Amino acid sequence: MPTTALARLNRLHTSLQQLRNTDSALLRLEPFDTRLNELAVVIEELQQLEHVQSQLNDLGGAMTLLLELL
Repeated sequence: MPTTALARLNRLHTSLQQLRNTDSALLRLEPFDTRLNELAVVIEELQQLEHVQSQLNDLGGAMTLLLELL
């Protein structure tokens, strides 16, 4: 089964979670925790989009069947 971009993004987020609240000067230069939160929001929105796409695919198949019956 091919790895989707969403699955790769989830793995990246999980691995970066380990760096949350790290006391490192390098990570403090850029608000790392803020960026990590933004990444979580993007992942959540992509998961919702994937769900909507799956619903539309099911509806598309149903619409095709109905049109064939007419």
